[in-house]
Formats: sequence, C-alpha cells, structure tokens
Amino acid sequence: MKLVLLLVVFLVTMAAVVIMADYASAEEYYVLCTPEAEVNVRERPKLKSPIVACYFFGDKVITDGKEENGFVHVIDIRGEVSEGWIYKGLLVGDRPVASPGRAQVFGGRVACRKYADGKIQKWLEDGSGVMIYAISEEWCVTEFGYIKTEFLTVNSKVW
Repeated sequence: MKLVLLLVVFLVTMAAVVIMADYASAEEYYVLCTPEAEVNVRERPKLKSPIVACYFFGDKVITDGKEENGFVHVIDIRGEVSEGWIYKGLLVGDRPVASPGRAQVFGGRVACRKYADGKIQKWLEDGSGVMIYAISEEWCVTEFGYIKTEFLTVNSKVW
C-alpha cells in the first residue's frame, strides 16, 4: 500500500514539474485584428487544421515558445480545449486599442500586409488616407491590412 502511495505522489509531482516547465518558457501576446473579428486557434499548426477555440481583439494569449509554420503553440486556453496553435502574425507584444478614425501615410511608399510581418498585399503612396480600426505600439489594422504605426500620422502628428 505504501508503495502505491509513493508511486501516486511521484506521478503527481512529475506532472506538476511538466506543467511548471511549460509556464517557465511562457510568453504573453495580445490579439490584433479588427475589433469585431475573431482569431482561430487550430488543432495543429496548419491553416486547414480544425478550429478548436478562438480569441477576440485584445485578448491575452499565453504561448510556450514553440513555433512551427508561422504558428505559435498556445497554452492555458479556457474552455474545453487547453492548447492549440494560432498564427503569430495576428499577435503583438502590447495590448492594442480599438481606434476608429482616419490617418495619412507619410514617409514614402508604405506596405500594407495581410498580417503583422506578413506578406505585402498592397502599397500605399505618401499622403494616402486610411481608415484605422485598431492600433498597437507597432502595428495598425486598417481597411487595407496591417501597416506599421510609425508610417501613419493624424493631423500631422506621428504615432
């Protein structure tokens, strides 16, 4: 009986060590998308993988640092599923704010991307007007895609 009890204590201790190891390398991010959108968490790091959960604009996301195919491994999901994969281009290091309004591009041609640090889908010329939906310290979500905050101005004031 004592041997069984010792085995149970050992297994519980090992499980705690594994869980703590996951959190030791944990990184925090925030979801950056349009305020009314949701971002999918997938079963595996592939776009066609089944969706197991979702996050919304500004939600805090905790990862264990694992990356694969442009996705990061998410842990500590509340709900039926405790882990999954989310596309890293939809995450930023600081909490974004909803910021509807107009801005102007400055500093020459500026790239609009599908995601933060993602593929360029359009170029905007200096002086072009854009509608801003959300902003973080580094990125803005606009009607044309993601634009680096440093290339936008409102009333001649740089962000």
